[in-house]
Amino acid sequence: MACGGCLVCGQDYWCINTNPSYCGATPSCESRTFADPIPSGYVATSVTVNFYSAGCVGSPMSATINGQSVPTVNDANTGCLCDDAPCAVAATSSNNYPCGLPGYIYGGANTLQLCTGTSVCVNRVELTFTYVLPDVITPNVTPSSSSFCSGGSVGLDAGTGYSAYNWSTGATTQTITATTAGVYTVSVTSTTGCTTGSSSAVVNVYSPPNPIITPYGPTTFCIGTNLTLDAGSGYSAYSWSTGSTTETTTVNSAGTYIITVTDVNGCTVQIL
Repeated sequence: MACGGCLVCGQDYWCINTNPSYCGATPSCESRTFADPIPSGYVATSVTVNFYSAGCVGSPMSATINGQSVPTVNDANTGCLCDDAPCAVAATSSNNYPCGLPGYIYGGANTLQLCTGTSVCVNRVELTFTYVLPDVITPNVTPSSSSFCSGGSVGLDAGTGYSAYNWSTGATTQTITATTAGVYTVSVTSTTGCTTGSSSAVVNVYSPPNPIITPYGPTTFCIGTNLTLDAGSGYSAYSWSTGSTTETTTVNSAGTYIITVTDVNGCTVQIL
């Protein structure tokens, strides 16, 4: 409302915290609503507030957007005898919100509240927003191998470029070592600290082979005779202590004979 004095920039103004002798007593804070100007899908990361005012003595001014404060600034003593043009910015305040402006209503109406320490008449307030697309992060867990043999392990790497890691094992490092079968999940945080994403990897553990040596005849035999030992079929590799690399080996002397077999998963075991 205009209540005397001058028109700021040739237009009407609204008065805040004025004393009764000037414009009549007005509240120390006034609110206005504005529609969200930010494109859909983006988040506000900073706001600058430009105050166009006609203060007679200068005054501290503060603004909030939906209750979120913008730093207090001191209004310049622009005087009450203003010209229609040019209309200058009397004070500017700004704040950064790296993870987005808290409480902001995207796609809807928001409330700007102005408060002053002494009498200030405001012609207009300009809000300038910066905005970005929010981070979308999906880590890619890279295993050194998706499976391993019993007694072994596999390394899992969530990749570089994140500020924090949180594995389902409780680890907080980029890489972990898995020694048991299961699903391993990692949550990561972006470098801004604003966004998280998660991914999982399935780890399998192969059981070791279990060969059984079958002798083809008595294990006690006369000198000059021999005995065939069979480690069983189904393995991809055999290695006898006799030097044989086949499923069976023939021996003709007393002793201990060792077989090492490897299965199709690459797991090995050695038995007597």
